[in-house]
This record gives sequence, C-alpha cells and structure tokens, in this order.
Amino acid sequence: MLSDDGKAVIDERIVKYRGKVKDMLAIDVVGYADNVGADDFNQKLSVERAQSVADYIDVQTDIPHDKIEVRGKGASESEGETTEDRAMDRRVIINVTGTLVE
Repeated sequence: MLSDDGKAVIDERIVKYRGKVKDMLAIDVVGYADNVGADDFNQKLSVERAQSVADYIDVQTDIPHDKIEVRGKGASESEGETTEDRAMDRRVIINVTGTLVE
C-alpha cells in the first residue's frame, strides 16, 4: 500500500535523523482517511495505512518494534470537499517522542 513516493519521504527522514534522537520513548504512526465511504471502512483503511508505514519503518531502522504504536483516525478529521482536499486527507503522520541531539 505504501507508494514509492511515500517510501522516499520516510527514507529521507530516516537519513536526516539517524543517530540524532536519543532516549526515544515512542513513535506514534497515525493514519487518516478521506470522508468518502462508510465510517467503519475508513477506520479500517486508516489503520492499514498507518500499519504500512510502521512496517516500513520497522524494516528500515533498528528502532525496537515495541516503540512503534499504530493508530487510525478514520475520516474523523477529514475536511475534503474537493478531489484535492480528499487526497490531502489520505495521509499518515509520524510523531517521534525523544530527545534530538546535534
């Protein structure tokens, strides 16, 4: 499910922050969906979207698997009225909790 463009963005962040985060407490991977379709379908889709990103991070890094939390928000924060807006609603946000060092 993860596109080559998506992988490239994640790879870029991995390279940028590799070795610069200490005392990592958690990585929170949150998936979202657009407002088209049933709520239960969008919830499942958002979790699957986040899981794809988490799996990729897990394979590409040495971050312990138990530090990666996956959540789906469905279309709860969708504001899409146009095709472009809905495309922006289909996203994953990654939050890293830790200390950034130079």
